[in-house]
Amino acid sequence: MSFSAAQVDTVRSNWCSMTADIDAAGYRIFELLFQRNPDYQSKFKAFKGLAVSALKGNPNAEKHIRIVLGGLGRILGALNTPELDVIYKEMASNHKPRGVMKQQFKDMGQAIVTALSEIQSKSGGSFDRATWEALFESVANGIGQYQ
Repeated sequence: MSFSAAQVDTVRSNWCSMTADIDAAGYRIFELLFQRNPDYQSKFKAFKGLAVSALKGNPNAEKHIRIVLGGLGRILGALNTPELDVIYKEMASNHKPRGVMKQQFKDMGQAIVTALSEIQSKSGGSFDRATWEALFESVANGIGQYQ
């Protein structure tokens, strides 16, 4: 799926707002993901055996959260370019062995959309939920085609 220049600008702007406090945003995303889907926590080696409340301040969790958010940053940077397909293939290859499939990417997208919405609401910034939801549907489909 291709996104308009305005949509790309919107998601990148929202993303910049989130990265102002990347650690807090990352913890919130994973908190939402695991609250909604507790069984997903076992798919993350860095999070196994940790209470969701213990993610914050755990060096292994922090490292993995930054990796995940870095991957999202790569996707946003590659929107509407051929590089996006390369990223999708890589992510599919990295996640399939752990059973992280299209549905898990959709659910992660929902957690990210909720966290971004909360962050934008607190800062008074605009948030285009429909564009973000379309983006994560596209991401899940893009990765899913290689699994």
